[in-house]
Amino acid sequence: MLAEAQPQVIYFGTMAQRHEQSRGALRAMLEASSAQRYLDLNVREGQVTERIAHESLKLADIVKVNESVQRAQTSVALQSAGAHSRIGSAADSLQRIKQRQAVQEERLRVGQEFEDKRTGADLDAKLKEAGILPGHSSADDVLARLSAPKEVQVVTPLIQQGETVYRDKA
Repeated sequence: MLAEAQPQVIYFGTMAQRHEQSRGALRAMLEASSAQRYLDLNVREGQVTERIAHESLKLADIVKVNESVQRAQTSVALQSAGAHSRIGSAADSLQRIKQRQAVQEERLRVGQEFEDKRTGADLDAKLKEAGILPGHSSADDVLARLSAPKEVQVVTPLIQQGETVYRDKA
């Protein structure tokens, strides 16, 4: 079934892995697919074990964590800065994942840009930005708008006994 679908991205989280059966099904799905893996890392006390979190991090290409998890992880890593602890290696893993995520996001952005060029979506966006929308204006309307006289106000300085006064020429 998964082989037929060939997803480009699989989004999974730690909360769905609380039970052995769902965790096994998820692992089997990830092993059967070459899709990009997006992990929603939820660290809730009593809900997810450290082992599940570490295994999930190893399986992920991109990791989503909330700001409080990042702050807590940074705080703990700073407190044990001199020691070679598991927290330090977790911080290193998180940093590597962030770097891979940045590279992957840039690849996705460039891929979307190429796809937009291939399909003409970028041209449609440029036409919309210029006020030229298919079906909304004719070539004559655009030409009239571009060649319409624009109001120009001319201002010349008038010098009177050491002070400059500006006067409109209308």
